[in-house]
Amino acid sequence: MARPDGKRATYIDPVTQLMPYVMKKTYDAQNYAKLEVDSAPIEAFIAEQSAKGEEYSFNDVILASIVRLYSMREELNRFIVGKKIYDRYSMTVAFVIKKGLKELGAETIVKIDFDGSESIKDVSRKLKEVILANNKDTGLNKLDLLMDKLTRCPTWIMSAAVGFLMGLDKHGLMPKKVVEASPFHTSCFITFLKSIKCDYIYHHIYDFGTVGMFFAIGKEKMTAKATADGDVHAGKGFTIGITMDERYMDGLYMANTLRMWSSLLAHPQELLKPGKKTYTKELVLERIKTKNKEKKARLAELRKQIKEERKKKNKK
Repeated sequence: MARPDGKRATYIDPVTQLMPYVMKKTYDAQNYAKLEVDSAPIEAFIAEQSAKGEEYSFNDVILASIVRLYSMREELNRFIVGKKIYDRYSMTVAFVIKKGLKELGAETIVKIDFDGSESIKDVSRKLKEVILANNKDTGLNKLDLLMDKLTRCPTWIMSAAVGFLMGLDKHGLMPKKVVEASPFHTSCFITFLKSIKCDYIYHHIYDFGTVGMFFAIGKEKMTAKATADGDVHAGKGFTIGITMDERYMDGLYMANTLRMWSSLLAHPQELLKPGKKTYTKELVLERIKTKNKEKKARLAELRKQIKEERKKKNKK
């Protein structure tokens, strides 16, 4: 049965497809990286746009840069379930909203879907809408209601229910409505620790669901900046802690991805332009179809070469 959130990427090279069989659990495959970000370009961009009547926050810039990164780097938006690698149909971001900055304030997890074409203006609008809809102490979203139903059950029933859902997910039988509500079925999870004046961390990736990347945005702090001529001066910056599932992309791909992200954050004006529409079910299926044809052609050429080499060897 087909999954509601993605299609198996059978075109991937055999070595990569083997990785989920070697590293069976997500915690076996967690790698960590950090991205040091200079605050100056982002602050200048926010001030420049404010003078033009457009109000953006640091979180707007960070989220817009992640959406743009995913639109340019399709391999980021894969996931693994049942030892199989899938291409995801949508680009979905999850994060926690605390309903009031107080220790006992209620929390909820929200998800926002993107197709990759969004400019920072589009991202900011979507972010404001979801925060406004979920930032009331009395407000409940679909996920809150689902969790409330589960937590009202006795412990043994809840354990059995979660185990049953995990089994359904493993075999691609999870109901679409549950996948859409689940915070564990997203492209990435973000924690904006900067908002609560906490530094970055390396957050684990869940073994249940399809989250492949976790970004923890740390607080701003004073840093030493070196200029091109060798002078050193004080500046402000922050660190993003990144935890990733290494099984569906190689190290070079991730290293180049981090360089691209660093460039986006150094030139946030690029986010004013619309991105490439990358994530709809139709687009993803068409890409998979094309890549499968390319793989078939490569294999046919390889078989031809092997056959010719055997003929030459037999003649000798």
